[in-house]
Amino acid sequence: GQSATRNMTNPSEAPYFQPDYVGSKYWDWDPLQEDNGGVHTNCGVNNKLCYLLTDGDTFRGFTIVGMGLARIAELYYEVQTKLLPKAANYRDLYFALIQAAANLDWTEGELLNLEQACQAVAIAYDGLAYTSEDVPKEIRSQETTYSTLTSEEAGMIAELNVSLDIEHTWVEDLEVVLVSPAGIAVKLFAHVGRYGGRPSSGKDFHGTVFDDEAPVAIRYGLAPFNGSYRPEGILHDVAGQNITGTWTLQLTDSYEEDEGELRSWTLFVELLPDAREQTQNESE
Repeated sequence: GQSATRNMTNPSEAPYFQPDYVGSKYWDWDPLQEDNGGVHTNCGVNNKLCYLLTDGDTFRGFTIVGMGLARIAELYYEVQTKLLPKAANYRDLYFALIQAAANLDWTEGELLNLEQACQAVAIAYDGLAYTSEDVPKEIRSQETTYSTLTSEEAGMIAELNVSLDIEHTWVEDLEVVLVSPAGIAVKLFAHVGRYGGRPSSGKDFHGTVFDDEAPVAIRYGLAPFNGSYRPEGILHDVAGQNITGTWTLQLTDSYEEDEGELRSWTLFVELLPDAREQTQNESE
């Protein structure tokens, strides 16, 4: 019979020598040259993640509780069939896993276990996450819906991304704008979903991430939207502002008939180093 081609428990062991976390000595830093984006070489990271979540173990200082094959298979089925786009990277996978777990109503403890596993293999988002509790919100035809999120943290924004989950029967009707506590408005999208007139279901945003550095602009996407997209506005416009205060998501449905629901939205924020800490570090 054919011998194994992967070691999911210990991907880096001989004779496979695959990375078990992003940035390990076996990580392929330039995967586009020979391996179609590292789909074979760097898959050890996801293999290790699946092992940790299924069987449980301690890895790189993180202790993960095994949740069993059926539970993790259900998680990945949600990710692969609803959330993960083509040409996804490990950052996309992280956001998709978190959204899938939320879709499946995982408990707070289970979500923390997932976060620990993602940190262990170094795919977790290295920043702060603020999730709105002002949901769900019904989206009605020819009306504007508002949902808020309040941060009590103090710090200046270096980078900000937005994730949202919307169920809507025809997303071309929608315009969605994020408004910062300082009143800066960033248009995430307006009337998208059928680029070039190509056929589209016209439905839904599943854990969609808006990121200025995403490879594809939202106006060139097709519904249902999952994965990462560049927004129509520029999220970097809020860089340098204080994270403190109330953020508002504004959703306008401009047409009749089709309606929907805002299920969730999250801000992912990286903060600038504290000025006092920076001055101290420079003096040292």
